[in-house]
Amino acid sequence: RLARDKKLLNRIFLECGDVEFRFIINSGLYFGFLFGIIQMGVWYLYPAIWVLPLFGLLVGWATNWIALNVIFRPLHEHKVGPLRIQGLFLKRQPEVAESFCHIVTHEILTVGNIINAILEGPKGDRARNMVKKHIKPLVDETAGMGKALTQMAFGPTGFATLKNQVGEKAIAISQSSFNNPVFERDRARAVESIMVERMNALSSEEFQDLLRPCFQEDEIKLILVGAFLGLVAGVCQLVFVFGESFF
Repeated sequence: RLARDKKLLNRIFLECGDVEFRFIINSGLYFGFLFGIIQMGVWYLYPAIWVLPLFGLLVGWATNWIALNVIFRPLHEHKVGPLRIQGLFLKRQPEVAESFCHIVTHEILTVGNIINAILEGPKGDRARNMVKKHIKPLVDETAGMGKALTQMAFGPTGFATLKNQVGEKAIAISQSSFNNPVFERDRARAVESIMVERMNALSSEEFQDLLRPCFQEDEIKLILVGAFLGLVAGVCQLVFVFGESFF
């Protein structure tokens, strides 16, 4: 379902990684200010034309690189005096586990979705045939002593069709009977509790894979874009603030 429902997939990432995404957005202010002080000192001592563009490039690159690494590194908690240092995402493992499991159990791994996946999925025909196989003897038992009369009334083909129709009806009932909202919520809470417990038991290496791929795919792009924007900002400073010209 996640492959089809991009909005749901995005919501999972955005809700689970809300703190980390906001940190990346705000990191430009934190790290940019610190690097800017260094840049100001170098420019004051050595106001060469290349200093601001170069520092802009380095600051843009370093800011995004540090921000991405602070989210997932260090993997394991390190104590430095009273401080406990660990990747921002990994430090929030219990909170993220609850958020992720709530969405998954209430919107994806519902009883209704599981039943539909079994009966309508790639091997749905096999599941349907299995249901019909077990329904047919029940029809014979229900007919009991009147089975011979029923066969005579319907004919051999008609009786076989009746069995097939009963099987189809059983399948239809099985799909609709699990759509009770109260039952769904009750089962979802039970599964959610188990999933949260299992996710909290994951190692840091395993847990980071929940959100890490979201960043990893475009990590280099984020760093390069940061470097390019930093370079542009450095050139703009040089031209518009200090009135330098390259021509």
